[in-house]
Amino acid sequence: MMKTMIVMAGLLALAGCSQMSSMQAKAPLKDGDPAVPANYKAWPKMIVNVQRPDAKQVRDMYVDAAGAKTKAGDEFPYGTIMVMENSAAVARPDGTLATGADGKLVKGP
Repeated sequence: MMKTMIVMAGLLALAGCSQMSSMQAKAPLKDGDPAVPANYKAWPKMIVNVQRPDAKQVRDMYVDAAGAKTKAGDEFPYGTIMVMENSAAVARPDGTLATGADGKLVKGP
């Protein structure tokens, strides 16, 4: 029984460590900077092309697999990770923001 519990604890520790690699930042973090999962762009997009002309931005929000299963009106599971990606909107030479054929802001590079 004790051996079984030790093996189970070891397997849980290994499983936890395998999940940590996706949370490691690409570069050393500065004090106060959040760690951004390296693979977040492979996650489902929760909100796409949020137009923020006041901030001169276009925003996309990604959510991890656990959060993606959440139904409308339900709470997100504890530990759900969301990443908001802010892209600068393209500005014309006169300072106005460029829009595409659909009338939406154009994301910058």
